[in-house]
Amino acid sequence: MAKLKNLKQIGFSDQMITYVNERLDTLGVSFPEYIRYLVLQDTTQIRDKIPFVTKEEEERITESIKNLSDGDFVTHKKRGDIKKYFKQRLNKNLD
Repeated sequence: MAKLKNLKQIGFSDQMITYVNERLDTLGVSFPEYIRYLVLQDTTQIRDKIPFVTKEEEERITESIKNLSDGDFVTHKKRGDIKKYFKQRLNKNLD
């Protein structure tokens, strides 16, 4: 699993940790995996409503898909072609 930047600390009583450890042994998972699973199960109804991209990003993606389906795109086979294309675009925008 990738390193995650959001870490939280929580406290448990000794008895609760005993119960949790027994459950972890039964399931064969680590404590963090178990907590992530519980959170995902609990948030199932709302997680589909959480945006993963901004409205602006969604609009750009939609426009890009439309451009692709309309055939409005350029294919470059070599690195030099890509460099030449962007240089031409830059010069065109500066004129």
